[in-house]
Amino acid sequence: MIFFISQSYKSNGILNLSLSILMLIVSGCKSTENGISLLQSKEDKVVSLANNLLGSKYKYGGESPKGFDCSGLTYYVYDEVVDMQLPRRSRDQYDIGKKIKYKNAEAGDLIFFKEKKRIYHVGIVVSNDADGITMIHSTQSNGVNVTNVDQSSYWSKRVAGVKRIL
Repeated sequence: MIFFISQSYKSNGILNLSLSILMLIVSGCKSTENGISLLQSKEDKVVSLANNLLGSKYKYGGESPKGFDCSGLTYYVYDEVVDMQLPRRSRDQYDIGKKIKYKNAEAGDLIFFKEKKRIYHVGIVVSNDADGITMIHSTQSNGVNVTNVDQSSYWSKRVAGVKRIL
């Protein structure tokens, strides 16, 4: 950040002081936290942190960067970004927030999956465009990863719904 300050002071019609200061501040200006811009919306911060966690391994019951299960990932991200403690299980997370039509899903929303009418998985919506909904989630086989729901024969058949938490 660069600041330029110029001031002139006159006394009895005589210029006593002309001050020109050029300051270059190299440090001390905090623009990010956990690698996330402080100027982003809450939804974008949720997606940014989830992106930063890509590649983290899967751990049953895990809720830290050392290892996540699906609901542990959403629990951790929402707690870190917006200081909101979601319920710990995906089926309990499904009980909160506002139900959103699938086609209206937005970045930061939670997308839920079911099998035999039981919620068993959750992911964070990254985008919803002409290619479909993309999510970040944690799976046993791939850890924290990105998946296009609409292009996956496995996930597309199991969508239970989308919830807006923010």
